[in-house]
Amino acid sequence: MSDVAALKEQHRLSEQLHGVLHRLGDSQQPRLAWAELLEAAAQEFAPDFAEVWEVGEHGLRPMGATGTLPGGAARPPVEWPQAQQAAYLLGLCRTPEQLGGERTDRVLWPLCLDGAPLGLLHLQFAQERFVSAAQQRFLDKLTLYGAATLGHLLARQRERAVFAEMQQSEERSRRLLQESPVPILSGTLGGGLTGANDAALRLLGYGREEFVRRVPDWNSLLAPGQMDTAREAFGQALRTGRSDPVEKELLTSAGERIPVEAFLVRDGEGEAGGLVGYLRDLRSERTFRRLWTSRASSLQSQVDQGQSALARQAEELRQKNLELEARTRVLEGFAELTRHLTLHTDPYRLIGRAQEFTRSLLPQTFALYYEPEDGLWRVRSQVGDTGSPALQEVLDTGLPYHSSAYLLVPWQTRRPYYTDEYTLETDPALSDHLTPQELPIQTVATLPVLVHGEVRGVFALGLNVAQSWTRVDRVIVESVVHNLGLALERAEQAQALQQRTRELERSNAELEQFAFVASHDLQEPLRSVSSFAQLLALRYGDNGDPRVARYVSYITEGTERMRLLIDDLLTFSRIGSRPRPFVAVRLATQAEQVSRDLVGRVEDQGGSLTIGALPQVQGDPAQLRLVLAHLLDNALKFRSPQRPPQVEVSARRLGQWVQVTVQDNGIGIDERHYEQVFTIFQRLHSREQYAGNGIGLPLVRKIVERHGGQVSLDSVPGQGTRVVFTLRAATDDPSGDD
Repeated sequence: MSDVAALKEQHRLSEQLHGVLHRLGDSQQPRLAWAELLEAAAQEFAPDFAEVWEVGEHGLRPMGATGTLPGGAARPPVEWPQAQQAAYLLGLCRTPEQLGGERTDRVLWPLCLDGAPLGLLHLQFAQERFVSAAQQRFLDKLTLYGAATLGHLLARQRERAVFAEMQQSEERSRRLLQESPVPILSGTLGGGLTGANDAALRLLGYGREEFVRRVPDWNSLLAPGQMDTAREAFGQALRTGRSDPVEKELLTSAGERIPVEAFLVRDGEGEAGGLVGYLRDLRSERTFRRLWTSRASSLQSQVDQGQSALARQAEELRQKNLELEARTRVLEGFAELTRHLTLHTDPYRLIGRAQEFTRSLLPQTFALYYEPEDGLWRVRSQVGDTGSPALQEVLDTGLPYHSSAYLLVPWQTRRPYYTDEYTLETDPALSDHLTPQELPIQTVATLPVLVHGEVRGVFALGLNVAQSWTRVDRVIVESVVHNLGLALERAEQAQALQQRTRELERSNAELEQFAFVASHDLQEPLRSVSSFAQLLALRYGDNGDPRVARYVSYITEGTERMRLLIDDLLTFSRIGSRPRPFVAVRLATQAEQVSRDLVGRVEDQGGSLTIGALPQVQGDPAQLRLVLAHLLDNALKFRSPQRPPQVEVSARRLGQWVQVTVQDNGIGIDERHYEQVFTIFQRLHSREQYAGNGIGLPLVRKIVERHGGQVSLDSVPGQGTRVVFTLRAATDDPSGDD
């Protein structure tokens, strides 16, 4: 380029720079200044893409862009960590690029102020171009003045932000002070008052204007006699910056004295400072103190009363413990007394043992048991000596029914009757027969004995010494009589049970004899009928009449069914009539024996019989073999015509029991017939379809229940049946197996 052309270019750039700098000076915001810089650079260099970046707190941030970034062009290091960005920009500020007289496709030019980076100018060209020295000087001055302008604008922006923050802080402080719930007064160091917040005005009963007019200084607020301690607080605040809290009384606008706690804080330094007083209303606290003192006195009184109540409750608890121990002794004694109740059911013997037990718990007593008979009270049981032959003679003779209140009261009211001072004057039944010297009894208790809710007799206790019936004594006596009534009820029940047991044993023996005789006597006519039918067939079978053979066949089949029914009935009746002792039984052995008997039927039907692991059980081997035989026979008998029979026997241990399952794939049973199939001689099919008398499952249930187990049935019609029964598990000793 010639010197003339260079001078012209430099002149043009100077004028252009002058206009840009003028516009930058008019910018009021940093964003506008960034826009002017971007526009000036884009106008002069006409790049394909231009952008400006500002250095913020978190690194480079974009402030404007124009054009389209050519493909493959590199961006400024905006993705670098902030520390690397800062080092890179600082290096550019210290050593700017030298572009004058060179060709380049990118310009990265920093904006630096006092050696610190403020931002970055990026110009990108699609192809390399020549940058003149004048253009570089233009760029230098543009970024130099632009950085100065931006620095000035950013400083002003920060100043305005700080000023606004200070104003907001001052406003918040003033509002917090004014709206504080703590009463606050402000004044001068000389004692004058300059203001009060809303809480202080409410406390003192002033409006704001009235307070300014009527209360010029602290002395105007203090009640008479409060000034000395106030001077001490003022002096301490002036010396140390704050005073200790002091209790004062202030005057309200109505002249009322208000107790407050106050402390003063010095605000500011020198004579221009002031004092701020913080107040706390003590009225609620003093009221609380008075109430607390009164409450404490009341609580102390309640504590004293509570201790007395606790002492009473402790005594009551001790008595209840004694009563509980007494009841426990009675229950334990009666448990032993009635241990062999089934062997000794005589009621009077039981009453006598209860009387002896009572005397063991209450020494020095004698016990009588009365029942009314023919207008007299008769002694049915006595334990202990009355100490008076004359009294004993009267008791043995019997007391008139209506003359003894001590016996009538419990008999009629069903309640115990106690007396601590027994005399002839109170018992007319004895006063006509005895003298005071012949009556040693001084204390008496009589109680009704209830059996099945009805009064059976009167239980009486007498002492030949003066003694009060304590609560524990009464608990013992009443517990004994109550348990005696229960024992008498159980004795009657045991006696009735023994009677029923004897009757059942006699009935079972008679039934067994009947079954034997019936089976024998019924078998003989059947044999006769069958024999004569065969004779008829031999004599008249060749006469050409086919009816003879058919009728003889009917007779023979009928008698055979009758014989089987009699045998089944006899077997069913003998299940529990001739019990054998239970032994340990190898259930697997029984199942194998039954399966050997059925192997021919299984093969003929093309089926299978699977016996799983079967544990030992406790029972009668013959009867358990019969259970398995009937269940497996049913499983093969009631097979489905569409498939070969498949029968599986399995078992599992359930604690002390063994659960045995027999599963088949036969015709099944509808749920509504479950109970019917366990009823003897009940059939669901005709004999032409399935043979049998309907005794198999009833026999199974009777045997299993005799062994203490249960039988259940689960079936799906058309798919199969599962019979489950339980037996008690045996010990490991198999010595009793048959």
